[in-house]
Amino acid sequence: MASLLGSFDCHALAHGLLASLPVTEMVTTNYDRLMETAAAGAGRPLSVLPYSPSEASRGWLLKLHGCLEHPSDIVLTRSDFLRYDDRRAALRGIVQAMLMTRHMLFVGFSLQDDNFHRIAEDVRKALGPVASAPHSASPFGTAIAMSSKTWLQRLWSHDLHWIEMESGTDNLEAARRFEIFLDRLSLEATDPSGHLLDHDFEGAMSSAELSLAQRLRALSAAVTPDERRTAAWQRIEQLLVDFGASPERSSRTDVADRRDRIS
Repeated sequence: MASLLGSFDCHALAHGLLASLPVTEMVTTNYDRLMETAAAGAGRPLSVLPYSPSEASRGWLLKLHGCLEHPSDIVLTRSDFLRYDDRRAALRGIVQAMLMTRHMLFVGFSLQDDNFHRIAEDVRKALGPVASAPHSASPFGTAIAMSSKTWLQRLWSHDLHWIEMESGTDNLEAARRFEIFLDRLSLEATDPSGHLLDHDFEGAMSSAELSLAQRLRALSAAVTPDERRTAAWQRIEQLLVDFGASPERSSRTDVADRRDRIS
């Protein structure tokens, strides 16, 4: 199974849209590496838990049921599920903490996983009456459903907001509506200033934005090598990257080569 699923290395559009969202914490029960590939393509490589935790990454992906690169860890059979707590209790704890402190978005998840049911039930017990109250003000999150499943929606009605993508009986239309939804979600969640120092967006900028971008590039160009080695500059450089500059573009030589492009 690992070799079969590992042969698919092209992620779907939905993976790319999810990877573009400004979130730093993700959980999956999938074994493949398509989410990691999509995140790397978006310039936001993820630390994969529990296999490669890294403080250098700006986000992480928790693989709750194992990974293709570690076939012996894959949770698939009934016995694997029954022995889950023997090796992965800490992973369940991470998801429990997220359910209690975050509003999670459930995408492509059946909500019928035995492990998740146990995780959710433990959280309900910890929260007590607050979690079981009808129309709780603090649900676990929002579930995106491709089709109508009334019984499942009723089962999770106290815990999740529910959004259905179904349009009649056309599954392809529902899938397309789902992609459009993720695209709109990405738009709403995107920092409206994140394009300021990205040359690819110059044609869409106002004269004030172009002028401001030129001033910021001039500032970067004027910084000396000694100044660049200071802790303060590291924070300023990160701000420039957040405005759309790549680390290379924020260097002095690159800015000097490009200075006239927006004049």
